[in-house]
Amino acid sequence: MRPLPSTVLGEIILRVAAKADLEFLFSLLRASLGPYVEQTYGPWRDDEQRARFFASTDPATHQMIELDGRPVGCLALRWLPVRLRVFRVNPARRFYERLGFVTTGETETHVLMEHPVSPSW
Repeated sequence: MRPLPSTVLGEIILRVAAKADLEFLFSLLRASLGPYVEQTYGPWRDDEQRARFFASTDPATHQMIELDGRPVGCLALRWLPVRLRVFRVNPARRFYERLGFVTTGETETHVLMEHPVSPSW
């Protein structure tokens, strides 16, 4: 565990995620992307999404953010260049563009983006 400076809220800790954190990570996925999945594909099918998430997510690639011992978020960073895909209907695309991501391709449902290797990142 890596403690960060304490805040007025309490103690914030970063730690490598474990298999036991997958359920929390799935809840973050549902809360953050659920509306865009539904706009793009129709109703959220929890069993299908859960199976896909658990099959494709390696907890070791995530850092858990804890506040006073409780999970409140995560970081999922990998080697540069950073590549991502964003739903066409997700306004976060503009945010990524402001950060320097460029469009590298498109699918029917997603925009593919990449941030080139940069020493400033």
